[in-house]
Amino acid sequence: MLHGDHRSSVHWKKIFSSSNQENANPLMENVMDDPVTLASGYSVDQTYYQWFVSQKNTCPVSGHSLPHSISVPNHLLRDMIAAWCLDHSKLAPSTTADILSVPWIPPSEEQIQVILEKLSGSSGPPKETLHLIQLMSKTSKGVQPCLEKWPDLAAVLLDLKKKWKLLWTPDLEEERITIILNLSMHRPNREILAEQRKLPGVLLKVIEKADSLGSSASLLAMVASIIFLLSEFGMFRKKMLDIRGMKMLRDLLKIEDVVVRKESGTAILALCTDEEGKTLAEDYNVADTLLECFMVTDEFLLLLERLPKSPHALDKICDRAVEWVNIIMGEHASGMVTSRGIHSAISLISIIAERDVGKLKVKNLEDFKERLRELTSKRMPMQTMFLVDRIMKTLSEMFPAHSQLQN
Repeated sequence: MLHGDHRSSVHWKKIFSSSNQENANPLMENVMDDPVTLASGYSVDQTYYQWFVSQKNTCPVSGHSLPHSISVPNHLLRDMIAAWCLDHSKLAPSTTADILSVPWIPPSEEQIQVILEKLSGSSGPPKETLHLIQLMSKTSKGVQPCLEKWPDLAAVLLDLKKKWKLLWTPDLEEERITIILNLSMHRPNREILAEQRKLPGVLLKVIEKADSLGSSASLLAMVASIIFLLSEFGMFRKKMLDIRGMKMLRDLLKIEDVVVRKESGTAILALCTDEEGKTLAEDYNVADTLLECFMVTDEFLLLLERLPKSPHALDKICDRAVEWVNIIMGEHASGMVTSRGIHSAISLISIIAERDVGKLKVKNLEDFKERLRELTSKRMPMQTMFLVDRIMKTLSEMFPAHSQLQN
């Protein structure tokens, strides 16, 4: 998932021209125009990033050094910012409006009637139909989302590819998925979309055909984000599991794209809210795949903590003991985790303490213990505090006369 909780509201900001840039807060000024993803996995506005990296080669979010200064456009975030701007009656960035190729002024009542007439009975050419549905989707402004007023639009949207199969293109598919994602931003729309029995199958086919159609990484990330958003509804979640949605998301983790991996990991976590999801995650060895493609983020740490783990995955967790220790000590070279991620790292350390404590090659044992004591003095879930106590006890019993663990 991207920096911040982008599913509830978009507060990613850009830098303004300022006579005192050193004191400016680049993340608290305005809505981003041109979001890009950095080597750290975080997204910031391109304008600010160019200014920041010219002064220091570090991530402006985490403060850690960047392995390289290459950034990639974050089309998914750009579309989501556009949806948020519309929902909150704000002017969307002009660059996003160009991408979506639709006006940001909602159609009048007369135009709406014309659109409904065109969409009633049978839809026209796919490009025109998608354009019309986009117009309809912009009439809600968070008050009464369009699917609540015109629920038949969902069926038109999902049946469009089947009707125009011979004329369907990757660009049309990306436009359709973008519309579904934008609609999913509003809960009343989500409820209606989650009831569409065809939707899980549509999402699965988009991924299955991705290679042959040359689909973009942003399309794959949008599909994963839609699955996350709609998985709060049991019927949709069960349908995704029934059609091997867990396997699909596991395979998306293998794609070498930061945003695709983060969105896929978050979607997997959403599917694992019941025993059926956790069982399927275990059957498909999702934890093993996650460890192979691991990124240091709250979402990945939380997912790894919660997933059922095979003996092989547990061994891999033990082999990466130094990485979990560095996260707790705040010494990891890239990425950034909050207290939530650190709590998950503590859970992984507790697994090692029970399974193979010798793998905990801490440079300075006393510093590590002091860090754990510091964390317990802050707000921490009771279960995590119990884990810290067990870790401390195990380390004291295993190394009673040593302040350091030798390599």
